[in-house]
Amino acid sequence: MNKIFFAIISLFSLCDASFSSTFSKGNFTTYETYDFSRFSSGKYLQEKVNGKGSLFIPDNISENEKVPLVIILHTAGGVKNNVELAYARYFKNLGYASFVVDSFGSRNCNNSGSDIGVCTDRITILDLTVDAYSALQELSMHPNVDPNKTSLIGFSYGGDAAMLALDKEIKNEFVPTIKSFSSVISIYGGCYNKFNMNETIGSDFFYIVGTLDVSYNKENCDNRFNELRSLGINPELFLIEGAVHLYDANFPILHVPTYEIPDFWGCEIEHFKDGTIVENITNTKINFVSEQSLKSKYKIWYNFWDDIKDCYGNKPLRMGSQPSKTKITKEYLKDILQNTFNP
Repeated sequence: MNKIFFAIISLFSLCDASFSSTFSKGNFTTYETYDFSRFSSGKYLQEKVNGKGSLFIPDNISENEKVPLVIILHTAGGVKNNVELAYARYFKNLGYASFVVDSFGSRNCNNSGSDIGVCTDRITILDLTVDAYSALQELSMHPNVDPNKTSLIGFSYGGDAAMLALDKEIKNEFVPTIKSFSSVISIYGGCYNKFNMNETIGSDFFYIVGTLDVSYNKENCDNRFNELRSLGINPELFLIEGAVHLYDANFPILHVPTYEIPDFWGCEIEHFKDGTIVENITNTKINFVSEQSLKSKYKIWYNFWDDIKDCYGNKPLRMGSQPSKTKITKEYLKDILQNTFNP
């Protein structure tokens, strides 16, 4: 993926959040899953990862009082103070526990210095999805978490992973005995990934995105939503008028030309459980095999994005701070979560 994009969003400032001491300082066990060939074969089990994250528990609750849980997946820029951590604090103030999964930090990819642009080659949306379920496994045992009331929220890259988390096969692999997320929410994620799900977790699915966000490709989103409807999920779309991408950023709105950030949101990348990935417009195919080294797969995935450039569009990306749009999103989330946890 484009390195300048990650340089730009690295303008975000990052700060630490306190962990609950009963959650082993935010650590949990996850895996180097990477692609479906490793998932389907069980190869991923050979490479464990020390997962990291930030846990927020509401103030002034008793030692064993249980509250709903919101798990948050980050953007391609990694965990940032004014995005994932800010929303986590917002949910905490609403009375919910929240956990921000740091998939990049868990794998020692900090999206800075020589690592800029490398993280999304090394860490896929399947990794983020597996991290979400692995964290849920650990958090379900937390004395202040109600495992029967949980929600998953992903931002941008994390929103792509949130849609994948609807796949029941993945859920059952990691948390077969734990109740599924009651709701799954993608915030300005894309719809260019086509997942061949046989069955979903059956949760409610919500998609929040701006009308000026090039990552919202209506045709692709309509196709993804129809696929989910055929599997028993009725997605709900929240379009925010005039909102750009990353509208909760801490920098002014930027107009980024396509030579810096390609318009790939009109592509259609189809994922198969044997490890095959096909971009359907250019008919470009890669075949991941479980025994391939991860290092070789990083290179294959990096080259894949150059090979599919004929499906790129010509719309520049606009992104940057729009506080009024962030306020609208928080109100949407407040209502969604209230309805999720108190149906």
